[in-house]
Amino acid sequence: MKHLTFAFIIIALCSCGCKTAKKEVSSAPLASSNGSMALTGTHWTLTHLHCEAIEETPAEPFITFNGNTVSGNLGCNTFFGNFYASPNGKLDFEYTGSTKKLCQDMNLEYDFISALKSEHLSYTIIGDILIIKGDVMQNGETMKNKEILRFKAVKNTEE
Repeated sequence: MKHLTFAFIIIALCSCGCKTAKKEVSSAPLASSNGSMALTGTHWTLTHLHCEAIEETPAEPFITFNGNTVSGNLGCNTFFGNFYASPNGKLDFEYTGSTKKLCQDMNLEYDFISALKSEHLSYTIIGDILIIKGDVMQNGETMKNKEILRFKAVKNTEE
């Protein structure tokens, strides 16, 4: 009976340890070792979509990563969801939803959210620039690992 109780305690401790370790990994700020900005906790303003500069929009398009949630603005409407980022640069988004305001030009919104839903996403942070790459369809062919989004970190004015 003592062996059974001891085995139960060991199993319980091991299962608790796994859940704690997973939570710590998903909420850790992700930054490169060269002193670049952290992925989480940074306000990233969209500057380029499919290598084209972003033109004036009704609202600033941006994205922020906090814990395992993601939110931002698509150029008019705000969006929210979940994400998973690994230290080796893999990135997955789970788009949950957005507000439903009608804007004059909805093309940026559609293209921005489509880019976030692309296959095989990865990210790189160089200084204060965040680059997201993924697989995109172009002329009926899948182009692998192409830059789809480029962001610039905005310094916090409250510092």
